[in-house]
Parts: sequence; structure tokens; C-alpha cells
Amino acid sequence: LLPAWSADLGARVRRCPKVYITDTGLAAASARTEHAARIAWLRDRLGGRFTAGVVLYTGASALPLGNRITALPLSALWEA
Repeated sequence: LLPAWSADLGARVRRCPKVYITDTGLAAASARTEHAARIAWLRDRLGGRFTAGVVLYTGASALPLGNRITALPLSALWEA
């Protein structure tokens, strides 16, 4: 945990400390969880208009992250 380092951005950013994750596996899991939480927020706001949310990652298999939210390998973009 490091103190905020940029004074050029808004007051909220200056007050927020920065967290640096040095374990790449933990960082990847954290990123998937964070993105899934943001997509879940969007899903909850949109209700029935939300069809599906996808988080792309560098893993090898699809992982369910919640109701109508899935983590897919980046390679799914070009594989059938």
C-alpha cells in the first residue's frame, strides 16, 4: 500500500492510496474479480436489458463469475 502519488488528478484520487500486487497470479484473480464486480453493478442497473457480461483473461478455460457473467480466454476472440 503506497500513498497516492499524483497531484494533478481530482481530490478523490489524491486521497486514495495505491495498492500494488506483485504476485501475477493474485493480480490476475484480483483483476477478474474487480471487473466482474463492475459488470455485476451494470447488470443490476440494467435488469432484463443486460444479456451477458464477459471478462477476457489469459487463462485456458471459461470460468463462471456470476449470474450472466463469464471469464473467457482471450483466445476465444478468434477460435470457433
